[in-house]
Amino acid sequence: MELTDIELSVLNRLFKATRGLYMRTIQTQYNLTAAVFFDLISGLKSKGHVRTEEDRVQITSQGIEYLVGHPKRNETKASSDSMLTENFQGKKIGINEFYIPTKFEK
Repeated sequence: MELTDIELSVLNRLFKATRGLYMRTIQTQYNLTAAVFFDLISGLKSKGHVRTEEDRVQITSQGIEYLVGHPKRNETKASSDSMLTENFQGKKIGINEFYIPTKFEK
């Protein structure tokens, strides 16, 4: 069963945390209302991906297996050259080549 983007993000965040995260921390980091947050956590609990202990949420071994089996989707970086329009792409300058700006003013 596929997880939503926010469920994947929460699982990934819990995977990086050594001892889990406080419930309030997750709720404020994702700016969720209490109803949405508890629906999210109860959904992940029913799938067996997380467990709660007192006020902490921790990822289970089944959640870790899910993350390993479903790697994060590749996202293109906004800073890549392919995202720039042609008028912003100039001539590539070599390492030891001189550079003089086209609009040089003193």
